[in-house]
Amino acid sequence: MHRDLKPANVFVTKGAGGTAVVKVLDFGVSKMGASGVTESGGGQPLTKTGAVIGTVAYMAPEQMLDAKRVDARADLWSVAIILHELLTRTTPFGPQNGANLVATMLTKPPVTLSSLRPDAPPALDAVLARCLEKEASRRYPTAGAVAAALAPFTTPRARGALDTLRRMGKPTGHAAPAPKEPPAALASASDRRARRVWTIVALVGVAVTILLLGILAGVLIARPR
Repeated sequence: MHRDLKPANVFVTKGAGGTAVVKVLDFGVSKMGASGVTESGGGQPLTKTGAVIGTVAYMAPEQMLDAKRVDARADLWSVAIILHELLTRTTPFGPQNGANLVATMLTKPPVTLSSLRPDAPPALDAVLARCLEKEASRRYPTAGAVAAALAPFTTPRARGALDTLRRMGKPTGHAAPAPKEPPAALASASDRRARRVWTIVALVGVAVTILLLGILAGVLIARPR
């Protein structure tokens, strides 16, 4: 998770051959959430319930309420805010600041893309609307799912990047949990590891015993009669 996606942290630069490349910068908040260390070496881990970490105008509702309990779907909300702003030059919850903005984001629906850009495809409007669902469970589950939904509106080059993303396999994390082995399988694996350990210990014991017997035999043979 990045936790602080916003235009100031998204840069357009040039890649190989002079092609435009988008780079995400400033992972200080992400590092704080993962290890309690910011880029400057300070900071605190996100262990305090109710902590607010990030930039309010781009922050998902659950992140405003408790930064400790967010998952990667909060970043999808931020991406939708940025994309809406790129297309309309305004954010979907208006230009308010402070408490007014927080109240609007927590209680009011976002301004739709189509109301500001009638030329926007309805399907694109629907993608942004789903990313901006106030309940995280109603958003797309992963960034890959959002990328797939946006694929019809992108360039062939971007669709190639999406194919690469698909080949990387399923992501892990709270929004897309990695498959877990059933308890019986875990217990079986634990038993197998224990048996391997004891087998190794037994073999080492036998080897040491043989070595000691060899040394003892050599000493006995070397003793004067």
